[in-house]
Amino acid sequence: FKMNKNLFSLDLSYNQIEFIEYESFITNTDLYDLNLNGNYLKSFNKNIFSPNILLTNLYLADNSLNQYDIEFISAHAHSNNLNLMNNNLDESNLRENFLKNIRNLNLNSNKIRRIHFEMFSQAFEINNLNLSQNRIDSVENRTFLNTKMLISIDLSQNFLTELSNSTFSSLTNLIFLNLSHNYLSDIHIDLFKNLIHLEFLDLSFNKIKDLGEYSFRNLANLKQLFLNSNPNLK
Repeated sequence: FKMNKNLFSLDLSYNQIEFIEYESFITNTDLYDLNLNGNYLKSFNKNIFSPNILLTNLYLADNSLNQYDIEFISAHAHSNNLNLMNNNLDESNLRENFLKNIRNLNLNSNKIRRIHFEMFSQAFEINNLNLSQNRIDSVENRTFLNTKMLISIDLSQNFLTELSNSTFSSLTNLIFLNLSHNYLSDIHIDLFKNLIHLEFLDLSFNKIKDLGEYSFRNLANLKQLFLNSNPNLK
């Protein structure tokens, strides 16, 4: 694509691409959208997208990425929308300084087991985060401390059994929270205390036994609440 200097949008999805040469997009400085979904990509040169300073939407879903290291992410940190759905990523690939300028991140259907603070410690601008359909069984207390711009979190279809009362305490702008299809049994009375703008909350298909009288006391803006399919809830 060296001769296509005015290229704005490029769709290479659902081919059989296994490798992309370092200089493939070096002259495409106006590139805004790049769709590489559905290929056989396993890794990238860390500077492959460095010339593409306008690259905003990067789609890498349905590949075989498992070496998606921090250097590569930092090299194209100007991307706002990053789709890494259905790859082979786990928490070892997602370390500190990750996603400084990302606003929309899709990590659905990977192999993440644990969410820790360093993973999103620099994600100051993130608005939408999808972590559904992983293997997550724990979320560190401070994980979302610096992600105050979050408005949507999807943690559905994981293996969560409990969440501490401070897990979401800094997310005063959160509107959408999906915790369905987990193994949550107890909901701490202060878990949702600071979610004053929350409108959607899904707790369906868990193992919840009991809900305190004041569990949802501060959710004045709540419009949709799902508690169905909790067989032990009384």
